[in-house]
Amino acid sequence: MSDLHAHTTAAHASIDKIHDDFTKWALKHDIQINNVGPANLPGRGIGLVAQQNIRSRQLLVCVPVSAMAKPTKNEMKKIGMENASPQAQLAASLMWSMHADPAQHEPWRAVWPTMDDFEQCMPITWSAKLLGLLPDNTSHLVKRQQGDFERDYKSTAHANSALGAIITRRLFRYYWLIANTRSFHWKAGGFKGTMVICPYFDYMNHCTFGTGCHVNQTSTGYELVADRDYVPGEEICASYGPHSNDKLLIHYGFVLPLSPAPTRDDEVRLDHLILPRLTTDQRSTLEERGFLGGYAIIPAANEICFKTQVALRILLFPKDVWEHFISYGEDPAGTNTSTKADAFLLPLLVGYEESAQEKLRELTRLERDPTYAGHGTAFGLIRVRWEQIISVLDAIRPTIIPTPGG
Repeated sequence: MSDLHAHTTAAHASIDKIHDDFTKWALKHDIQINNVGPANLPGRGIGLVAQQNIRSRQLLVCVPVSAMAKPTKNEMKKIGMENASPQAQLAASLMWSMHADPAQHEPWRAVWPTMDDFEQCMPITWSAKLLGLLPDNTSHLVKRQQGDFERDYKSTAHANSALGAIITRRLFRYYWLIANTRSFHWKAGGFKGTMVICPYFDYMNHCTFGTGCHVNQTSTGYELVADRDYVPGEEICASYGPHSNDKLLIHYGFVLPLSPAPTRDDEVRLDHLILPRLTTDQRSTLEERGFLGGYAIIPAANEICFKTQVALRILLFPKDVWEHFISYGEDPAGTNTSTKADAFLLPLLVGYEESAQEKLRELTRLERDPTYAGHGTAFGLIRVRWEQIISVLDAIRPTIIPTPGG
């Protein structure tokens, strides 16, 4: 056996022991686990898989209230964070629990991502230079998330003494990201809108909204129930929500592939192309009618969304034509607004693809810069998302080529 093989085998043995220890910890805390367990999945990291044949509607995992990580009113009052956001409260509660009794929680904490893991894949941790390479919509989401974090971090100002002065910005961000990537909204009992974490549900990877296993909240906890029959080795997934790849990247640090077919949850946003062209009056009108922003290409259908069509028509046509279109979803009799709308949109999409290609060239230059060595995961995520956007733009353009003479 070579030294490399010995090291690799030992590493796998160590990883297996970590997951075995956590499973024992979960069972000790009255978490029910039926015919499923963690496994290393190529290209997907650790996931939850069937260990035996599973029947549809079978209960797979049940996490009782007693096993959840959750803030309480008394705890939040004790550490001076009773007025903080639910995410800040959960992050502080996790920090408090780990600080107060680290040995009790170590088997669970051992399966969490590290801060180094987060810094590789979570854009909120990236430098301004890396953030500047993101698509416009993704960048907008990061800025909003950064604002949420700054607000939550300020809420810890009164908690330092209660937590033994253990809160640092980096440490709080770690627990804040744990809460962000692994939490559920618990509404049964306690104070409304509490965020909780359900141990062992951590293992589940994401799938398209409306597919995968069912996550049910009951009066006694959370349940994972099979959506269909499974055979041993099949992955058990559940949806984190109807999220586009931009949102998945920002909130969870990954994107889903567009091949062999795009997920129906994904979209390529066009707000940055259309919003700057609207007048103040047009913006107000669209906002009143619920059509301001959210302009997108839907890759799964290879079509421009209805909100985009509405915005294009308020830019290009008289009010009566626009009113008819939003009321009936079609042009007034004897008119054809599509040709003019397509002619307006096409150069915007061409320009967007050109800027996407330039971002990829800039990304390549940065990848060769030794200053940014060690950012391979971040570079890979940025590249994949831009390549997806280019692919979507290439697919939609033939469908909106204006008719000659139209």
